Amino acid sequence: MNSKPFSFIDDLKWNKFISKNTLITGMGVLAVGYEFTAISLTLLIVLSSLHITGKEKPLFEGLLVSSGYLGMVTGGIIFGLLSNKGRKKYYGVDVLLMGIGSALQFLVSDTLELVLLRALIGVGVGADFVLSPVIIAENSNSADRGKAIAIGRVVMITLGDIVASLVFLGLLLSHVSPSLLWRVTLSLGAVPALGTFYLRRKLPDTVRYLGRVKGDLKALNEAARQITGKEIKIRDITVDNTPAAVYFKRNWKLFLTSALLWSLLDLNIGIKEFGPTLIAHRIGITDPAVYKIVTDLGFALPGAFLGLWLIDKGRKLSQAVSLVSLVFILSLFVALRDVLSDVGLFLLISTYYFAYNIGTHPIIGTGLPAVELAPTKVRGLVQGIVVAVAKAGGAVGTLVFPLLVHQYGLIGAFIPSITIYIVMLLLYLLVIPETGKKPLEEVSMEVVEGQKAEDK
Repeated sequence: MNSKPFSFIDDLKWNKFISKNTLITGMGVLAVGYEFTAISLTLLIVLSSLHITGKEKPLFEGLLVSSGYLGMVTGGIIFGLLSNKGRKKYYGVDVLLMGIGSALQFLVSDTLELVLLRALIGVGVGADFVLSPVIIAENSNSADRGKAIAIGRVVMITLGDIVASLVFLGLLLSHVSPSLLWRVTLSLGAVPALGTFYLRRKLPDTVRYLGRVKGDLKALNEAARQITGKEIKIRDITVDNTPAAVYFKRNWKLFLTSALLWSLLDLNIGIKEFGPTLIAHRIGITDPAVYKIVTDLGFALPGAFLGLWLIDKGRKLSQAVSLVSLVFILSLFVALRDVLSDVGLFLLISTYYFAYNIGTHPIIGTGLPAVELAPTKVRGLVQGIVVAVAKAGGAVGTLVFPLLVHQYGLIGAFIPSITIYIVMLLLYLLVIPETGKKPLEEVSMEVVEGQKAEDK
């Protein structure tokens, strides 16, 4: 077998199909960003509207957040296992679950119902975190694979944040009742999710899945035609009959490190979610929607665009710039906390979003190392495991950070985070190989011998 069986896509220049594949995939991620931001903006209003007070308040506040993370863990495991039954087969089920869960939020009558719906949405999000990067990577050219994932995940999830903030702010300025405010804000997440379901049904399955897992030459040739815009006749391709256990035994250290990196990143998610907000209140930015719009437009999106330029120049370069910047920003904040004004502290901590999106989010925060280092046959399963481990870390992070702030103050919460980022930098540079601009089969050391596929 040709050692570069997918050279027709690996050597391709960025074209109309790659743009369409990236944007349609990213629309589901936009729905994810909308959902995350919508619940954070409306959480306190929800609890008040549903008459949750006193000792019940912190319990249900935690449940509404953690149920989503538990759903993501479940969705990651389930859809990681299902991914080899067909990438496209389940690509749409993820956004369908998000869409149904979002729409039903308008009708809930008590907090328990909302907790269950947030868990259902979380299952869809976990599934999307597995399938989206796998599908983008397997249907992208080698030179732009990182850029495609960064657009589909980082840029689109930030746009989802902005859309949710604008919807919330618009409803707030319209003086609708609190009950209607949170119901409409949350349920409108169904629009991008269900719209994406229809569009995703029109995407072809990935060429690597069709060739290396399913062994369907007819479908593979049709997918190759759609991707390249040319008639490409692939006459044979080798189905990967290597036992999955062989890949896990050989690459376990890389898979484990990928999972650990994302889990550590999500353990630090409290800084991103709570840190700048605490400073924003000191300078009069008390509306969470205004805060999100300012930080997303002023810091997160510019960081994402710089990340697009860096990511395919080298994963290690992009990651090093991002993690070193995060350590520097947090260390500077700790050192200057009694020197800078509140405005200065807010601007300093808001650069966290900028540095985060340069490389840490588009690489570690998408599971890109696992996607690129896992062979096609186990790629979905490995990504599912990584997502589940990462979101378990996120569940812990969202609970621990507020406790640290309450017990030791913002500085006491930042110091462990600095240590975590230093550990992540060392792990990435010492364990994860450079994967940029190389075919997936090369970086994953995929075995290419096996049984030839035939036309079906």
